[in-house]
Formats: sequence, C-alpha cells, structure tokens
Amino acid sequence: MIVGIWMYVRNTNLIKNGIKTKGIITDYEEQYSGETYSYYPIVSFTTDSGESIATRLYSIGERQKSYKIGTEVEVFYNPDKPNKIVQNNVLITKVLPICISLMGAFFFVIYALNQMGIIKD
Repeated sequence: MIVGIWMYVRNTNLIKNGIKTKGIITDYEEQYSGETYSYYPIVSFTTDSGESIATRLYSIGERQKSYKIGTEVEVFYNPDKPNKIVQNNVLITKVLPICISLMGAFFFVIYALNQMGIIKD
C-alpha cells in the first residue's frame, strides 16, 4: 500500500515539477533471475542544458520487449537529477500506483480480519 502511494506521489510531483521532453528507446537492459529474463527499456534524451542521458524507462522489468528500438516516448525528468524520469503515460503514472495501493489495502484488511478472529485460517 505504501509503495503504491509513494509511486503515485513521486510520479505526480515529477509531472508537475519536471521538464517534459521526447526520448528514444535505444536499447534494452536484460536481467536474468532464476529461469526468466526481465527486460528494461533504455530511453535516451537530451536535457534542456544539453546533457545526454540514457536511463531505464521504468524500474520494473518486463517479460517481453514492449518497444521497438527507435520508438519515441514522452518523459518528464527531474532537472536536478535527470536520471529520475517518468513516462508520460496514465497507466504508469496513475493506474499502476493505485492498483498497488488497493492490493496492499486488501491484504491489510484480510490480515486485520484474521487477527480479530473474523476470518479463520
């Protein structure tokens, strides 16, 4: 629940106070864990001050590569820390954090009902 709230606040602040720019998907970072690979799209963009940045588009890996290399994406970046970005996408900035918060709240309610004896193991 707290993670979802943190994501929502972070994303909202970055969109409100960050700088909007266009980036290009230039690569994928692959991470192998156990039996599967996770893919992290790398977006490259130039800040208003002329600094070239290449960073992960988001911190959660994907099971499949969802973007073609060369795809243009709109991002907001923190002018003080340009590696801190968020994609201008309502699913990522709003829906995902809300879903994570609701799942956390659901499990908290189940735990509380179990502790009160209303739900038995």
